[in-house]
Amino acid sequence: MPPATVEVTNAVVRRLVRDQRPDLGDCPIARVANGWDNATFRLGDGLAVRLPRRAEAVSLILHEQRYLPDIARRSPVAVPVPVHAGRPTSDFPWPWSIERWVPGAAAADVGPAGRGPAADMWVGLSRGSGERLPTSLVGAAGWGAVRVWRSCWRVLYSTAVSG
Repeated sequence: MPPATVEVTNAVVRRLVRDQRPDLGDCPIARVANGWDNATFRLGDGLAVRLPRRAEAVSLILHEQRYLPDIARRSPVAVPVPVHAGRPTSDFPWPWSIERWVPGAAAADVGPAGRGPAADMWVGLSRGSGERLPTSLVGAAGWGAVRVWRSCWRVLYSTAVSG
């Protein structure tokens, strides 16, 4: 995993939330993931905060904000739809999101045998939208409570954006 350009702490997340969503400012905050591109924090019981860890990931957050609402309308599984598009501040230099919390396991933690139904789901979504999904995306997905989007949005976004 590459090093973070910006280290995101609970204190930074608390300041961002209090500044831009004061109605959520007193919700408990806990880091739940520190991935290749983004840090994810649980915000209360029903929300998550996602922030890019490095400049290369900023476009991923912007793509989530743009595409996830439409994907959620077509998806048979829960999708973490953004409920707030965070703005850069002196505490944090890039866009960030507050989104619905979707419980489940990371797709990478699900064995190959458990991923098959998701391939059918992604193919169905692809056919319904007129977009083609790459084989690498379909092969990497999980199903149901598996948080399929965490492992495959980068590929889906680049496919949707590049046409």
